Formats: sequence, structure tokens, C-alpha cells
Amino acid sequence: MLPKAKPAVRRRSPNLRMRLWLSHILVGAISVGLITAISHTYKSLAFTREVERLQQNIDLEKGIREREAFSTRDVLVRFHQINNQGTLFSVVITVLVLTAWGCTVGQLIVCPLRKIELSVRQAAAGDLATRAPSSSIPEIHRLSLSINSLIASLHGVEERRQELMADLAHELRTPMTVIYGYVEMFEDGLAVSSEITQQMLAEMGRCHRLISDMLELAKVEAGHFPLFLDSFQPLPVVRSVLTMLKEQAAQAQCQLEITGSDDVPEVYGDRDRVKQILINLVSNAIAHAAAGTVKVKLWAQADEFWVAVTDTGEGIAPEDLPWVFERFWRGDKSRNSNTGSSGIGLAITKRLVELQGGHIEVESQLGQGTTFRFCLPVATPERSQEATLPQCVNG
Repeated sequence: MLPKAKPAVRRRSPNLRMRLWLSHILVGAISVGLITAISHTYKSLAFTREVERLQQNIDLEKGIREREAFSTRDVLVRFHQINNQGTLFSVVITVLVLTAWGCTVGQLIVCPLRKIELSVRQAAAGDLATRAPSSSIPEIHRLSLSINSLIASLHGVEERRQELMADLAHELRTPMTVIYGYVEMFEDGLAVSSEITQQMLAEMGRCHRLISDMLELAKVEAGHFPLFLDSFQPLPVVRSVLTMLKEQAAQAQCQLEITGSDDVPEVYGDRDRVKQILINLVSNAIAHAAAGTVKVKLWAQADEFWVAVTDTGEGIAPEDLPWVFERFWRGDKSRNSNTGSSGIGLAITKRLVELQGGHIEVESQLGQGTTFRFCLPVATPERSQEATLPQCVNG
């Protein structure tokens, strides 16, 4: 049996600071090497040529002493001239080479940065389809990826804003049309009945709830949403919500039940927001229970506390389940025609659960009912010590 080949270890390349430091060292080494090599070569060739020329000019008939004196003086003068010329020549060549090197390296860094700057300016001008180009330099490439991620996020925010405005206008159109029609009836001198006034009040209340939910959802998604995180016992909160919604359940001929152990652990979250989550889920279940039963089940699993709200309503179609937490989602129009729902409650509920460190799920079967369940982190001594000031969380 052949031995298994060891997996190739990917070596981590040095960062930009290290590469620039090594580049400076390389530039210094190249400078010293160029100056030394050029100076040595030039001086050797030039000095040899001058010595040969001097030897040819020496009068061979003169005496040795005069010839040596003449040769030594001229050789020293020529040597100093050649040395100065060689040094100047080597320095000029080295400066030109290093200037070309610096311009090339600078262009490699400056060109992608200019392209990134252009992309940022285009994005700031409203062209959110633009993207920063990639680069062979890892640090600049990561910068491009970060800017592209930011532009994509802004693009998503802009799309959601446009969708939000369109959905809001669509949702407000219906109650405003009803109110406008009744106002026209009043102008025509028709008698005002109690049914008309109740209908107008209901539509005005619907507009008020829609605007309030939109303002709250905007705060959640913008990240300007304070949470008073603390450790608390969830069972009293659940019971208070069921007591609060008892009248709504009685009007819908629906029964409320709570199951689970009374010995549940404390959870770490915002008590008021958890109460808001429960109100949204339980009231929504009552509205769709079809004169049946709404069960609230509590249990703890590992370091998570779970709450499940189950109704015996008509259920949700499988193709609609992925969209139940979207803004203004409504699967079957008939199941929302009489609830007065703004279509934003589940979107707010999902964000509230996530902002407190939990997550929410849904499962449903047509004709059998729907179950929404969410979890929150169980309180620990470390988390309890952090529960001092409200925390403004990012959506």
C-alpha cells in the first residue's frame, strides 16, 4: 500500500507592511550593488585606457627618473578624474533605475486605488450597480471585496426601501379609499349611521397600526432600537399575555392552553420585547384558530429556552412558508380579510427574536394548523452581570 500523501500546507504570504519593508531593503541593496558594479566597471575600463594612453605619450629617450616622475603625476591626476567621473556616472544610472522602479511599483498600488475611488464615487452618486475591481495585491483586493460588500448592502437597503414604500402605499390605499368614499357620502348629505362610523374608525385604526408598525420596524432595521437585557423568569410573562388576550380569545370562541414544566430556567432578554413577541404570536394564532385551540408550550433544551405557539387553524401552504416573515406577506387573502393585520407583525417578531440572540421557526400543515416556535438564551451569571444599561443593537 502506498503511503498517503501529506496535504499541501498553504504558506501565508507576508502582509503589505512586511512586503514594503522588504522592498526598501531590496532597493537599498540594489542601490549599493548598482553603484559598486557600475563604478568598478567604469573605473577599471577608463583607468586602464588612460594608462595605456599615457604610456604611449612617454618619450622613451628620456631618463628613467624623469619618465617615472612624469608618469606618476599624470597617473594621479587621471585617477582622480576617473574616480569622480565613475562615481557620478554610477549615481546617475542608479537614480534613474530606482526612479523607474519606484514609478512602476507606485502605479501597481495607485492604479487600483484610483479605480476603487471611482467606484466609491459612482456608488455615492447613486450607481449602486458598480463594483470595485479586484487587485493582485491581497490587501487592496480585500479592500475591494469589503467595498463591494458595502455597495451590495446599500443596494439591498435601497431595494428594500423602494419595496417598503410601494408596499406601504399599497396597504394605505385600501383604508384611505374606504374613508374617502364615506366622506363623499357625507358631502352628499347622506345620514351618518353607526355602522359607517364604526367602519371609518376601524379603517382609521388600521392606518394607525400600520404607521406605528412601520415606524417600529424602521427602528429595528436601522439599528436604533434599545434593548433592556436582563435575566427574568419567563413563565409570569407568558401567563400575563394569555390573561391579556383572554377577551380576544373569547370573542373568537378560541381556547387558550399552556403546557410545560413550571420549573423553567430564567432567560436573558428584554422582558417587554419578549412580551411583545408573545402578544404578536398568540394574537395571530387566535385570529386564525378557526374557533379552535391555541396552545403555548414551554421547555428548556441545553442552553436555550423555547416557546411554541400552536393553533388549530387552516394552516399555511408549503410554498408560502418561506415568506411568512416578510413584510406585508399574506398567503391566502381570505385568511387576513377580517383580522385587521398590518402584515408587519411577524417581520417585527422575527427581528426582535434575533436581536436578543435567538431564532424563530415555523411549520404548518394545511387543514391542521400552524406552529411558531422561538428560543432565547438561558440566563447565566456572566450575562446577568452585563445587564446594567440598555443596549442599542444593530438590525
